[in-house]
Amino acid sequence: NDVSLLGSQLNQKDIYMQLIFPQFHALKDNERKQHLLYIRDHLYQEVKHDVQLRHQRGVIAHMFIESLKELACLQSPLNPLQLLPVKEFIDHTIPIFTTFP
Repeated sequence: NDVSLLGSQLNQKDIYMQLIFPQFHALKDNERKQHLLYIRDHLYQEVKHDVQLRHQRGVIAHMFIESLKELACLQSPLNPLQLLPVKEFIDHTIPIFTTFP
């Protein structure tokens, strides 16, 4: 699943961190939802596994999780035009929020 871009090998997590996340605010609501669903359905298990590794894949997985926590991707309940990062909605009683350190 790696892609070569300008001579660099990028995996899906790199593509999200370097290309998609920086432009996430410019996406339409349904496009943001599709990306979040893709991450949940296709990347989550891989990241969950990789985050436990001590080599480069583990480092990238940690970076991906931190990028995702900081990503302004959810509409504010007080202002639908404002996007807030996932970390603003963390509920430690729900397992997904306690899966990653």
